[in-house]
Amino acid sequence: GTVGHANAYGVAAVAARLREAGLALDVDEVEGGRPARALAEAARERGADLVAVATHGRRGMERLFGGSVAEGVVELAE
Repeated sequence: GTVGHANAYGVAAVAARLREAGLALDVDEVEGGRPARALAEAARERGADLVAVATHGRRGMERLFGGSVAEGVVELAE
């Protein structure tokens, strides 16, 4: 399964299109203090094969100080 965060950015619509294309997936809302750690732990607990995380496309100083949940998940996921 897939662990994701259903939000206003259209994750549910993308998931519906992927299901229509024949992919079996779950979209779950994950809560926790540190988003990257919460997503990686939820993926591990659920035995997820894939974790999809949207990014804001930040660059430069904004990215340096804001961090990236997607990068954090990549670092923490098994």
